[in-house]
Order: sequence, then structure tokens, then C-alpha cells
Amino acid sequence: MSKTDIGQTFVAIYQNKLIGTVALWRNDLCARQDLYPWMACLYVKEEYRHFGVGTLLQNKTMEVAKQLGYSHIYLITQHDNLYEKNGWIFVEEAPHGDGTMTKIYKHLL
Repeated sequence: MSKTDIGQTFVAIYQNKLIGTVALWRNDLCARQDLYPWMACLYVKEEYRHFGVGTLLQNKTMEVAKQLGYSHIYLITQHDNLYEKNGWIFVEEAPHGDGTMTKIYKHLL
């Protein structure tokens, strides 16, 4: 793998059902093109939340980013106290495309 392999999507499947997804992108925030790579689009179906699926998807994204040679990864979120438990560190608030503010977090790999 090389850093040009960025732009990947990972899925969680349980009993032949898609239950979650996450992506590794070059960028997820127009206002901060200088930061990369990004974990984006983390989603777990409601009935499968609180079983660690989101953490597994985060870990997979970070593992691949590290294999690609990155030392850190970013994400944006509107959630409070969701990602800190998995080692994400708040960096700053930044403008989102719709005029609202969003939180940027960073995780060292």
C-alpha cells in the first residue's frame, strides 16, 4: 500500500447484514485542506450500537492509515464526548460548508 491508496471504505457485516461503515478520505472539511487523512462517514445501524462496532471500524481505519505511512488521522463531528473515549483529541472548531461550526479531532497512530 502507498499513500495514493487513500479513499477507501470499510464495512462491518454481521450475519450477512451490513451493520456499519466508515471511510478513509484525503479530506472531509473544505476549510482545512491542510489536514489529512480523515476518518469519515462512521455509521453503525442503531440496533447494533453499544456493541463495539464503531470502535472496530475506527480501529480498522486507523490501522490502514498507519500502514499507509501516516502518523495521525483526523475526523469532524458534532457529537460531544463520543470519540474521546477512544483516544481522539479535540483540535479546534472550524466552519462547515453550511455555515455551522464543527469540531475537529486528531488521533495519533
